[in-house]
Amino acid sequence: MSYAVAQEIASRLANITVANGYKTNAGQNVALGWRSIDRAEGLPSLTVTETGYEPDTEPARLPGRGRYRIQWAIEALVPVTGNALQTLYDIEADVIRALFDPNDSLGALTKKLTYSGRQFSREQAGSDIARLVTTIVTWHNEN
Repeated sequence: MSYAVAQEIASRLANITVANGYKTNAGQNVALGWRSIDRAEGLPSLTVTETGYEPDTEPARLPGRGRYRIQWAIEALVPVTGNALQTLYDIEADVIRALFDPNDSLGALTKKLTYSGRQFSREQAGSDIARLVTTIVTWHNEN
């Protein structure tokens, strides 16, 4: 299930281009899992990683069917320039739009999708790459 959800997230993120009406072209370089930072691949880039999996502590709606949630990190990298922060804000807005429109069920793979926050940083001290991690949570029923 997790891999199918990751693929759907990546597929939606790949649509983030100015030609599709978004503010950025962050969708031109999307990957799953972890990768080395390679400027030759082009920035901005987006990387989708599962960062948590836990059962829901509230009772399930149907007897015998528990619920669980998966936490996802969507890492955006951009070059540090005078407008890097604005670019990261634009990418975050694009990511949220791509994932929540037209629906938040990710093609019926989830029961619910929620935004959980963001964090800005530099990739490393002295690095010329700025980083934004947007966190989302997908909610599922056990089969």
